[in-house]
Amino acid sequence: MKTHFIDMENNSQRAHACMLYRSTIVVNASFSEVMNAIASCKTDEYRKQMRGLYGSDFVDGVCLHKLPQTKQNRPAYFYTALKWCVLQPPSKVNGLGSDFCFLEYAGIHKETEVNEKMGFCIQQSVSMDSEVPDFAHYGLQRDTFQRT
Repeated sequence: MKTHFIDMENNSQRAHACMLYRSTIVVNASFSEVMNAIASCKTDEYRKQMRGLYGSDFVDGVCLHKLPQTKQNRPAYFYTALKWCVLQPPSKVNGLGSDFCFLEYAGIHKETEVNEKMGFCIQQSVSMDSEVPDFAHYGLQRDTFQRT
C-alpha cells in the first residue's frame, strides 16, 4: 500500500515554500482496517489519526461538518467532510503555526475490469473565512494544502 500525505503551500514568505510528508508502507491488515485507520469523520478519531501521522507537529483538529451520504449502508470511511487543523512547524523559530480549513473525501474506487480496489482520502483546502475565521490573533497563519 502506498500513502501520500500533506503537500503544503505556504501563503507567505516564511522559511519553507513547501513541507512534504510522504511514505510507503506495507501492512498486514484488511482493506477496511486500513481505511478505518486513515479516514474518519469523527473528531476524536481524526485527532488520533493526525497525532499518529504528524506527531508533535499536530496541535489540534476538528471535524466541522459531515455531508449526508449519497448511498446508504456504506462503511464509515465513505464520506465527505469539512475539517480544520493546526500544524506547528518542526522548527519553531518564528513561532507561527499554520491552520487549515479543508474538504476531505474518502472511499474506495473499484476497478471492475482488473478486480482491484484503491482506497483514497483526498484533502483540498477551501476558503470559508466567514464560517471558519482565521486565528492570526493566536499566532496562526491560514495556509492551504492538498493531500492525496
